[in-house]
Amino acid sequence: MSEWQTWVGLLLCMLFGLHGSRAMTDSTDVAALLAYRDALTADPTCSTGDWNGEDPCGSAAGWTGVRCDGTAVISLQAENSALSGSLPSALGTMTNL
Repeated sequence: MSEWQTWVGLLLCMLFGLHGSRAMTDSTDVAALLAYRDALTADPTCSTGDWNGEDPCGSAAGWTGVRCDGTAVISLQAENSALSGSLPSALGTMTNL
């Protein structure tokens, strides 16, 4: 195998490997998480401060307090965050939570 074929092969492996490792969080889960964030009346520790346009399960750091398994949100951790507000009914749509 020539050197350029080796480089092309490595490049293809990297491209397909990166593409395959990116998650796309279930859109229902994302909508429920954003409804949860929007229902908060106080978030003094900014525990939802990084809940933005990034993919909660696929971004490198993820969203604070959100734990995923593949593309599904499986837990929320908010202890010691001093959050206040109400829990929106949309959380009930998260089938893996």
